[in-house]
Amino acid sequence: MSNRLLEFNPAAQESADQPAASQQPPQAHADYITPAARRAELILAPTGPFRPLIERYMLEAAPSRYIAQDLVKVRGDIASFCRFVFNDLHIRDLDEIRPSTVSRFVEKRRAEGYTTFLFLGKLATFFVWVIEQGLYDHGNPVVNRLHRKLMMAPRESNSITN
Repeated sequence: MSNRLLEFNPAAQESADQPAASQQPPQAHADYITPAARRAELILAPTGPFRPLIERYMLEAAPSRYIAQDLVKVRGDIASFCRFVFNDLHIRDLDEIRPSTVSRFVEKRRAEGYTTFLFLGKLATFFVWVIEQGLYDHGNPVVNRLHRKLMMAPRESNSITN
């Protein structure tokens, strides 16, 4: 430490004479939740009984099917469908999901202003995994020919013309 600094700050002399205490990084409170964990909770909490399945998929299968930067979007798209199924349709069992369920979700997305159907691919891939795991005994409820056409169909106009 320079002598000039010690002249202006006598406390610096004392600290210079003592060995440096180990610098510990600040510790978070025991109940602290990271921003990423908080986001995950907001996304997954409303998915009800489907949450463990989504979490398992995101841990076991999704990392080998998607690049790391896409995993948050994948989780979001699957969770969005599961929130719709659980909260809007009151479906609590995977076996109750049919292609008509996906059609209703597509219609809802269109009504909300979504114009892309990329979420259908993520949802179809999720159901392929669910079927591979023996957790769903039906064919894939995402039928690309049907649901992509539905997503791309012209919107009905609600305006009244004279």
